[in-house]
Amino acid sequence: EPGDVLAATLNLDEEHRRVLRALVLLGENDKTRPEELERVAGAWGDLESYKNTATYSRHLFEKGLVLSGDISGTYSSQSDFVPPVIARALPPMLKGVIPAAPHPQSNAPSAALPFDWAQDRRRGSGQGSGQAETRLADPRPFVRTVNQIVLLLEQSPTPLRPPMPRPRMEKVRRGLRGWDYEPAELAQAKSSGKLDSRDLALTVPPPVRSLPDETIGRLSPVAGSEARLEFIYSLLVAAGVFQPGSPVTIWPEVKEQFLRRDELAQRAILARVYFAMQDWSALWELLRDGNLQLKRLPSHQYLKPEDLRAHLAHFRRVVLRALASLPDGKWIVIADLFRLMRIVWPRFDQSVWQTYWGHSVASWFLVSARSGEVLRPTDADDWELAQGRFIRQIITGPLHWLGLADLCFDDGLLVEVRFHGLADLYWDRVETPDAPSTVAARAAPATEAVTTDRYTISVAPSEIPAQAHNLFNKIANLEAATAGRFVYRLDSQTTYASFEAGLALSELFADWERLLPVLMPEAIHDQLAAWWDAYGRVRIYEDLTVIEFGDDYALAEMKAVTALEKFLIAEISPHLVIVRQEAVDLLIQALEKAGYTPKQTDEV
Repeated sequence: EPGDVLAATLNLDEEHRRVLRALVLLGENDKTRPEELERVAGAWGDLESYKNTATYSRHLFEKGLVLSGDISGTYSSQSDFVPPVIARALPPMLKGVIPAAPHPQSNAPSAALPFDWAQDRRRGSGQGSGQAETRLADPRPFVRTVNQIVLLLEQSPTPLRPPMPRPRMEKVRRGLRGWDYEPAELAQAKSSGKLDSRDLALTVPPPVRSLPDETIGRLSPVAGSEARLEFIYSLLVAAGVFQPGSPVTIWPEVKEQFLRRDELAQRAILARVYFAMQDWSALWELLRDGNLQLKRLPSHQYLKPEDLRAHLAHFRRVVLRALASLPDGKWIVIADLFRLMRIVWPRFDQSVWQTYWGHSVASWFLVSARSGEVLRPTDADDWELAQGRFIRQIITGPLHWLGLADLCFDDGLLVEVRFHGLADLYWDRVETPDAPSTVAARAAPATEAVTTDRYTISVAPSEIPAQAHNLFNKIANLEAATAGRFVYRLDSQTTYASFEAGLALSELFADWERLLPVLMPEAIHDQLAAWWDAYGRVRIYEDLTVIEFGDDYALAEMKAVTALEKFLIAEISPHLVIVRQEAVDLLIQALEKAGYTPKQTDEV
């Protein structure tokens, strides 16, 4: 029970609390070694009561705060760890450990911080520049943008960009199969005879954009940037709103369920998908910047592209676990956070998964594009180039877009951050966290956000709730779309399809009044009412069969011995009914089995 977990933590001494904190930060990693746990737990001082961390872990296990890697079953091969069901009941494990700044751009020195945290804070905060900028979190604009992208891609289906051509030489070299590559680099390795060298390191370029150039040019202004568009598309595929493969195809049932939820519920869904997705990584954008290169050894043939994606998703979770262990609503100095993260996450390569008997060289690793040198775990500048920029990319990108992080910049560099609801989402404490308190209570959008002209509706897409676009999608066609304006036109076939799907006129009118700041125009109101009044009065059916009975009792007998009721469309009279054509064979078989001899004819 959460209360029991909290009570158990309150009774811990400081050294056991440090080990518990370290286990939370290290997560469920079956390759965590005792020296790693000792290193992280020692970030706040030496452990002096016992000789090894296993003793502390055993005590925590006895209190019900960790699971042991020695237990049988699912976790039998793992190191000791804190499972999510316990982690979500713990208080913020980094509260008071990483000091909260009194306000953005705080220059106040930190007291009693090991490893000279205060000096590191001053170095990373850019004190005295006077170029501070604060960006507050608001989840609604991003959620509305996601809905706009869904609508636009559904209206204009587009093929995906084709994958890279496969090199012929991969047929005989397994280490090339499935990997993207730099053509010139591969050709050079082949011509120099080094293609089979065990020391050959090949560049792994960032994946090409999923959408073609024309679609990127059309949708990037709506998304906000090319990078945001790629993230949104990847997020929607991972969420199941788009089906995988080309062309881009909506999954109607998933889309409908997604759009039925309000904006904060949609934000919660998207955030949880982001936490787990593997086909997008912040590293790809860093590689596109040109300061880093990702290298791999093709001689290590066991490493597959999907392994790399899983490794990068693991590193994202390393970051998210630490950020979700910070208290909500408190400004945190990035330099303070980074000082801890250098201890928790010293290496950004495949060696994290190496066993003691594995290769001495990581199967993939990062190098400086400028020097060509492999990044060194002990070098602070190298750590900032890779892990530091990776963490900043996560915070200023997805977490800020999703309305989970306030940002403070100094001369364009992120120096402080404040989180809202990240821990609740990451640890699954609540289903749908509230919007940040800094976001004013939702005000009705300005009347100018929606204008109408008889059967045409023009809207500022980001100024109305996402569910309003879903409403328009049920009664109108999208005729024009720019970053600043969507134009819908009332459409009879679209409205008819919505009526067929169960939409009632009263529900439609109520949704308009609830979601939009303007009254429904009389022309639209009257037209919808007229369509509803006429709905179902006349129906045209195709591929039907007429059954004629010779007396007044045959119809009742046929209903008793066949599944006629299931296929019946209309009873014209006691002697004449209409059924669907595909039911004829089944009905004849049932009648013959019951002893009847029906006659079939193509003439009426």
